[in-house]
Amino acid sequence: MLADDDFWHGYDVGVFHTDFMSYFIASLKYAKHMYLTWQGTYFSMFLQAFLSPMNNYGMPQLRAVMIFNSLNFFVSLIVFIYTLLNRLFKKQWLPKLAVCTCVVFAITSYSAFQEVFYWFSGATSYTLPVSFLFYSLTAVLLLDSTTNLKKKYILIIWSVFSGVLAMGGSLTVAAAGCYFMLLLTVYEWISSKKLPYIKLVIFICYFSGALINAIAPGNFLRQQTSEGNGLQIFASLKNSFLVYESNFRWLFHSTNFSLILLLILLCGIFLYKNITVKNITGYTFVSIAGIIAPFVVIFPAVLGYNVPWIPNRCVFVVIVVMSVAFSNLTLILSYHIMRTITDSNRSLIVIVTLMLAFVTASANSYTLADCMTRKLHDKLIDGTIPNYYSSYMDMIHLFEASEGADLRLDPAQVPAAIDNFYYFTLSADPDNRTNNAISYFYHLNSVSQTGE
Repeated sequence: MLADDDFWHGYDVGVFHTDFMSYFIASLKYAKHMYLTWQGTYFSMFLQAFLSPMNNYGMPQLRAVMIFNSLNFFVSLIVFIYTLLNRLFKKQWLPKLAVCTCVVFAITSYSAFQEVFYWFSGATSYTLPVSFLFYSLTAVLLLDSTTNLKKKYILIIWSVFSGVLAMGGSLTVAAAGCYFMLLLTVYEWISSKKLPYIKLVIFICYFSGALINAIAPGNFLRQQTSEGNGLQIFASLKNSFLVYESNFRWLFHSTNFSLILLLILLCGIFLYKNITVKNITGYTFVSIAGIIAPFVVIFPAVLGYNVPWIPNRCVFVVIVVMSVAFSNLTLILSYHIMRTITDSNRSLIVIVTLMLAFVTASANSYTLADCMTRKLHDKLIDGTIPNYYSSYMDMIHLFEASEGADLRLDPAQVPAAIDNFYYFTLSADPDNRTNNAISYFYHLNSVSQTGE
């Protein structure tokens, strides 16, 4: 369903049901306008306009975009993880598939991330750019194993193109991309003992895109409206640490992420003999450095909002980064564990790991009932989500039937919020930005909610 920013972005684009090229140009102009006045996310603001259901095909288009958004994210994530595992280990597809499953479980089972999977505006600024980032990093990983010159050039072009697009998403995504690309460049430098010019060029392209995003005039204009007035760098560094610590504590104390890492450790034990890493010391170093990545991701969000917390859509990027970074570190840890023992004791390590996993699962308060996919499934089965959608459509039909009116909705006429799902809100102020956009789209004189 459409909500909040979805309406006023569509209204501000100002072009409706026109031909493809005209709308494409209008979307580019809107991205430029937002860059100068609101935020530097040049790619996201283009997508916000170009894919906007309000300006073209309505709810059918929204469904198509959001289904693609979810499928595309998980395809990009799994392709990236599997490609990384192929770079680290040869053969044995089953343990690699198990690792992919563990990472996907960690991202889907602890939070609904409703601001990126159920909200159009969140998808354009977070999920879609993250997907392009994974596609770009996958191309970078494939470079070293590609001997065909033509294919290598294609991979370089694609990694730069998709990477620069990803840098035009939320600054949290840009920060993650730059940091991961820096780690890949540093590892190649350590491993080959010479400057990796291709990866360095790709990193510079990443950084340039992120810099273009960060220095946008719109960022500074918008930042002045947030709490604290002005950039609070030292306070933001402190707050970034607090947010990291909070998310770390939640992930390890309120979920079964520890159990997931033990299962990944077990997969690493089976993959141990097939490791193909050229420089274990160097890769261990960048893997340890990878646990700093969530802090790097958090900082631009905290700096921009000037508050010691981050919204659900930013937490999504943090948890994705933490899942990837800690899973990778666990695999390398499994190698170091196995290297210190004899082959005859390998079965003992497997048994001990399984026992630790059993104890962790028994002691952990996280159960199947806490699994977010289970919760959402239950809401679908018991009618909570279908009923919410029905109430939402009843409200939309009321908008359509009230052309020219000053519409005042009672709270009962606005769908009541439900947990773990993005919900529609309507202000009591008829001049609110979203309210004005809704009035325009449905030909109302004004609209607001009473009783707030």
